[in-house]
Amino acid sequence: MAKMLRRRVTSETKILSKEEYARWLQHHLEAETAIQGREELLFESALRLETNLHLLGATGIEDRLQDGVPEAIASLRKAGLQIWVLTGDKQETAVNIAYACKLLDPDEEMLTLNADSQEACAVLLEESLHYIQTKFFCSSGDQSTKTFQSNFAPFEICRSVLCCRSTPLQKSMVVKLVRNKLKVMTLAIGDGANDVSMIQVADVGVGISGQEGMQAVMASDFALPRFRYLQKLLLVHGHWCYSRLANMILYFFYKNAMFVATVFWYQFYCGFSGSAMIDQWYLIFFNLMFSAFPQLITGTLDKDVSEETLQQLPQLYVNGQNSEEYKPYMFWMNMIDAFYQSLVCFFIPYFAYADSDVDLFTWGTPITAIALFTILVHLGIETKTWTWMNWLSIAFSVALFFTVALCYNASCPTCYPPSNPYWTMERLLQDPLFYLLCTITPVAALLPRYFYRSCQGTLFPSQVQVGRQLDKLPSDTRKNILSLSRVKMGSSLSPESPFLSLNKPKGSQNKQSSLLQTNKERGQNSPSVPSHSEKHPSDIYPLAPSEQDISSYTRNSPRLYCEPKPPSTKDSDCLNETLQPSDLSLSSWIVSTPLVTQTDSIHLNLPPDGASQCVKYTRSSKEGLCSDHIVQPAHRTVHVAEQALHTAL
Repeated sequence: MAKMLRRRVTSETKILSKEEYARWLQHHLEAETAIQGREELLFESALRLETNLHLLGATGIEDRLQDGVPEAIASLRKAGLQIWVLTGDKQETAVNIAYACKLLDPDEEMLTLNADSQEACAVLLEESLHYIQTKFFCSSGDQSTKTFQSNFAPFEICRSVLCCRSTPLQKSMVVKLVRNKLKVMTLAIGDGANDVSMIQVADVGVGISGQEGMQAVMASDFALPRFRYLQKLLLVHGHWCYSRLANMILYFFYKNAMFVATVFWYQFYCGFSGSAMIDQWYLIFFNLMFSAFPQLITGTLDKDVSEETLQQLPQLYVNGQNSEEYKPYMFWMNMIDAFYQSLVCFFIPYFAYADSDVDLFTWGTPITAIALFTILVHLGIETKTWTWMNWLSIAFSVALFFTVALCYNASCPTCYPPSNPYWTMERLLQDPLFYLLCTITPVAALLPRYFYRSCQGTLFPSQVQVGRQLDKLPSDTRKNILSLSRVKMGSSLSPESPFLSLNKPKGSQNKQSSLLQTNKERGQNSPSVPSHSEKHPSDIYPLAPSEQDISSYTRNSPRLYCEPKPPSTKDSDCLNETLQPSDLSLSSWIVSTPLVTQTDSIHLNLPPDGASQCVKYTRSSKEGLCSDHIVQPAHRTVHVAEQALHTAL
């Protein structure tokens, strides 16, 4: 039943006499009230009662996986996450569940650690230290948990770890050890009361609401209705959240340093008296009102890469794991840029008004306006996604500054003598030099940053910038590129499974009816085709079933054989040399090829023995498949994918 992913429940009976029951009850009460060795005594008491039982019957309860679990785990593994499974199931059941959810691939080797003592576990771990890389690790037992504390190095290089027969306390201990020993961020996800302690110990706790109750949801930071939504939570919202926070932190430091530095440069001309050429109300309202709304909108709504690209390219999640957008050198580059911009915003108005007789506030107000414009345009350069709210917030900030300045300067005729801000903004709006400064100065201040961003996106773009460029392409072109990238990086269901390529051979169309044959007809009509027993094991590549109907996938179904056809082009010649026919195990389900666009699909209908054979091709895009196309399985290689892209598309 464990191999069938079923939980076993047995019903057993045992007849005891009154004397036997009285003796057992006395020992059991003594075990319950014992001060020392209570667990051992209770175990012995249960062992006396639960031996020599008579089996009445057994039931297998199906513990079905939720939809999308294998695909979600495969995407998370591509994103660079190490997945540990802590379960209370026995080892055989847990391993079969790991196979079912694609946590463990059939072509991977699993190292099993079962020992009765901590010393034995340590010896096994030491021997497998250099052999465990890229392997799957499975352990069970209390001694394995104790060994984690002193021999944790091998687990750091495991792709996956499966801990069986784990109690709730052991689950929390493992999570705490992973966080403390490996110095990593941990996320725990569970759906039952047994997972509460683990969720509370982890840095991020996710609870799944379902049949197990709401205990895990109440103790978690995030609640999900299905496990597959964890993929979007991490790869999409997690990536966006990190990008927004990292960029906004850098922007906050830059904005404050830049504006304050303009006042700092003035200290060299006022004898470091602490006075400022900017009105004190402008100093108060600058962060509070004038520049607050645009950064709030950008920090909340900015999206560096679209949701579709992030889900189809899980490798972009590594950008946050490696802290690519918030590193020490980025902080210092922003500080240097802030001081440079403050120099430009201070000295260009200084030299422009050097020979004039304007008062202090008439010179300081243009500096405030120029600094505000520079900061807002700087934010625009760093913004990845523009919406109407971004434009509205920037326009509102500029309008708010001039409205406050005009109202304040018009209502203060006797403030701060001898320098009086009365009617200052009104006079500046009539001066052409003010408009010239507000145009030239921000351009000169932001030119180095704009040049750096342009060179970075052209000469040495990051993975996120490449993903951003994909979003700007037309939808059809983007789908084709993403399809080819999935061929290179592997399918979400099975990274080693072959894809279906489209090859256009020469010849008549009536030969298609002989492509699909049953086992009986293959032995009669195609003696030259080797049987399954005669084929080399390396020539058999079972295709991973699609999400539509996994239950119909069997290894003993009829196979599709492709007859050799003469090549028609160089691409076809290269394909015929490289692509090798392989076994298909299909039974009336849809296969979506990752080579063609996502809207393309191939329907393979395998009729029962004795019925007429048929092959059906459909394509939902504008181009329909020609009738002389055949389906040819092939190895997934980068070279073949690039050649087949021109032939198939």
